[in-house]
Amino acid sequence: MTHGSSPSQFLADERPLRRMALPAVLVLSCLILTILITLVIARQPPSFDGAMNLQVAWSLSNGEGYQRSYADRTVFPKEVQTNAPYVVPAAVFYHLLGVGYASSQLTNLIYFYVLLLTCYMLVRREYSASAAALAVIAVLVTPGIMTFGFNGYGEIPALAWALLSLFFFTSRESWGRLALAGLCLGLAVCTKTVMAICAFAFGAGYVAILLFQPRTAPSLKAFRIALLIAAALMPVLLMEAWRYVSLGGLGEFRAWWETSFDSINRQAGTQAGFQDTRELSAKISTHLGLLGGMLGLSTPLLVAWLVGPFLILPLFLVREGWSRKSLAIGLPLAAAGIYLAWWLALTPTQKAWHRRILDGVVLLNLCWVWAGALIFTWLSGRNRTAAWVAGALMLASAGALFGQFFKHDLQKELASHPEHPDLERAIATVRGLPRDALILGIGWDSAPVISLLSGRPFEDVNNVPISSLQGKKTYFVTDNTTAAADVDAIVGTYRSTPLGSGDSPYRVYHVDFGVPADRLSSPPSNDVAWLPRVLDTRTATDTATAGFYGLEGDGAWMSSDAYMRLRYTRGSQLGLRAYLPDLGLYTKQGKPISISASIDGCPLHPIRLAKGGLQEIWFEVPSQCMPEDGESALVRISSDGLIVNSITRDDRALFAKVPLVGFAQPGLLEQVSDSDASGNKARNEDVSWMRVEPISGSFCHGGREVFAARVRWRAQAGVNPHGGMHVWVSHGDAAPKLWLSSGAMQGDATTGEWVREGTRFALRSGSGKELASASAPAPFCPQG
Repeated sequence: MTHGSSPSQFLADERPLRRMALPAVLVLSCLILTILITLVIARQPPSFDGAMNLQVAWSLSNGEGYQRSYADRTVFPKEVQTNAPYVVPAAVFYHLLGVGYASSQLTNLIYFYVLLLTCYMLVRREYSASAAALAVIAVLVTPGIMTFGFNGYGEIPALAWALLSLFFFTSRESWGRLALAGLCLGLAVCTKTVMAICAFAFGAGYVAILLFQPRTAPSLKAFRIALLIAAALMPVLLMEAWRYVSLGGLGEFRAWWETSFDSINRQAGTQAGFQDTRELSAKISTHLGLLGGMLGLSTPLLVAWLVGPFLILPLFLVREGWSRKSLAIGLPLAAAGIYLAWWLALTPTQKAWHRRILDGVVLLNLCWVWAGALIFTWLSGRNRTAAWVAGALMLASAGALFGQFFKHDLQKELASHPEHPDLERAIATVRGLPRDALILGIGWDSAPVISLLSGRPFEDVNNVPISSLQGKKTYFVTDNTTAAADVDAIVGTYRSTPLGSGDSPYRVYHVDFGVPADRLSSPPSNDVAWLPRVLDTRTATDTATAGFYGLEGDGAWMSSDAYMRLRYTRGSQLGLRAYLPDLGLYTKQGKPISISASIDGCPLHPIRLAKGGLQEIWFEVPSQCMPEDGESALVRISSDGLIVNSITRDDRALFAKVPLVGFAQPGLLEQVSDSDASGNKARNEDVSWMRVEPISGSFCHGGREVFAARVRWRAQAGVNPHGGMHVWVSHGDAAPKLWLSSGAMQGDATTGEWVREGTRFALRSGSGKELASASAPAPFCPQG
């Protein structure tokens, strides 16, 4: 085979050593960058999404099936979107080497080496070693390659299979290579569904070449096309057979794909479901801005980078005609074009992530190398001087572009030398928990990295009724992705003790689900008259201190365990209006659901529900559980049933939609709620008030005695507004100092971190009369 010219041939008349200088430098650069990347990656933990993928590999290595080590161990979990061609080799490495940082990265590293070698061979087959080395460098410096090319992600493995397919198809023709091309294309799609983009572009090109091959009998053409398709379908069919058997039959298999197709369409943008930019032009502009930020390119450079290969390569491919050489260049260009068009114009803005365009960027960078090689080859056959100048300009341009990519991303990644002491402490803590401990994540926030690397499966606290956790050794684990609301749902609701110290997001808490947190059990510091007798979740859940989700028009969903502080009136019963779907949708599978309640820890007689629908449920309050008339009471309501759900559909713990709950006579919940609302409205208008709400900040974990606070106030109707309202602050015996002044009759402001427990805030009118006051309580901190 003959090779075309490249910049390394500038020195063709010099000594052999001189001729080898440029390719040697470029190849050496490839090796050095690859080694540096390997050394950094081998010391990194997998990402959140990558750890979910690798949990399946861990389960397979333990002989437990294609499932995560989380929650109900669903087979073929829908949140795992990198599949068997990645997961199975990872399972083999786990079985041989155990679970650790390096073994978790090994599968990605091997696929990365395969991708680099394939890119080198695709270019080297037609051009020089210098051009081939530039192709490798183009991949190495692609922004995001270290973040999304490793760490348990499947983008690079999928692309490696696709380009390996292209290499086999464009090699010397044989039935074996044709079958391998189809097989690799099928494996690419099996690895990541998004590889259907490459499968479409590559597959169409393969079939076109085979169909229009000159001097070939139609029967032979049909056989070759059939062989290609059969080889591509083989891994897909094997994967689906595995899924069919694991799910348990045709019904489950069809249901799995129905929900999966819906998810694929929503994520691809072919179906509504995610936040998006409406106008197409605005959407493309927005996504271009996002892409420019990801790649570190200004808008003019970004446009030139996007458009260049599509202007240059077709001109040369037309001259080449239909050939395997033109196919090796044209198909990646077509795939890159489809990728970019989909990401810029179709994918929802909410899903316009760097990871989802990484393969398209790699392909376009590869096309830039081919464009440069084609231009130089064309010029070198016409004018030696022009070839020298063009070669120098192209090397300078490649150096500038790839240098910018390197500076924007890879240089920072290589220089970061990340260490993970907080993560490693959490892993060690979890690893050392009692073997019979129940370790919990919450919904999507499953802390998969800690679970995977500690070798301990986690349960989903939203999958089990809280009542079933009482009296057990339960631990709650958070990581750097756990939402603050999810932390508060556990640590702020139940007595929780952090294991270890520090202010890290990687935390392990020992949780007693039978005891409320101090902030719930402590009586309110404000006037009890403000508390409702009946909580109306259709308008507010402020007093529903725990266990309710966001407001909806017909009420809020309640979890399996909820606390609320209410005002008791003599002679009332505890009631709730609740809507329950069909009981067949619950974890008890149609069996009656038991509801229990308590008032300030005093248990009421439980009630069993035998049907769903909208209903009122009433608990009689025995004398020993009755609070004093007009006093506050902490009410707890629990159920032993939850709606069966999936973290990819709705990861909340849902028991019932509860619009009204509180103290009233049976049948009078609505009337008492209306009376509360009218009384609060009148009280808001006729009484001056002030509230101080502490903000924990660094108070809990930083060892500080001061904190910030939110201060709200309102002056009653009739107060003379002349001179404005003024908030004065004092602590202990110190003289009050003016904090702020306002011309408004009501206000809401946040202090700096100078408030102490007991700091007194006073609202005064312009005449100096004190209208209301409040003292700052200490912020709530988890016990430890």
